[in-house]
Formats: sequence, structure tokens, C-alpha cells
Amino acid sequence: MIEIIEDLNKGAKRINYRQEGQSYEAYLLFEERADEKQAYVRRTFVDENFRGQGVARMLVEALVEYCQEHQLKVLSVCSYVTTVMKRNPEWKELLLDGSTDNSCSL
Repeated sequence: MIEIIEDLNKGAKRINYRQEGQSYEAYLLFEERADEKQAYVRRTFVDENFRGQGVARMLVEALVEYCQEHQLKVLSVCSYVTTVMKRNPEWKELLLDGSTDNSCSL
């Protein structure tokens, strides 16, 4: 199940992935900068028990849907998010210049 938790701390938002009955987690952390019409992606984390199952990509898909719905562009400092968005022609247009391929937790 994917859920978005809003306003964790000063505008931070978290997209969570959990499976019922499991304590493992995966999440994507971002800050909505409404005045700049941006989602600033900080990091992605996927527990080792979920890796290799496409969970990180599902988190990015949820981010893209959120950004499209709220008319936001993505500024990412997470290498996974930046790389996945650059490879998808439909998502690439949402990615702002300045997004980096620096490492993030996956």
C-alpha cells in the first residue's frame, strides 16, 4: 500500500510503502515548495526485504502522480529518483535542471 503523509516537519512529506502484516518499510522523502512550484526530493529508502521488487519505482510513480496533480516540478538530490525520471520520457519533463545524481539511500 502506498500512502502520502503530509507535513511531517516544516512542509516535509513522505510517501510510504508497506505491506500488510510486515514491519519492513520503504519511503521517499520530499519537501513541497509551493511558492516555487517544486517538490524537492531528499531521499529514497527501501528496506532490504523489499529490494528487487520494483518498490522504489512505485514510490517514484506516486511522486510523479502527486506532482502532476499539484502542478509541481521535481528538483531531486536523490540519484535514484533523478535517474529513473531521466529515463522515462513522460517524467523527464517534470525534472528540473539542477537535479543531481548524487547518492541517496536506497
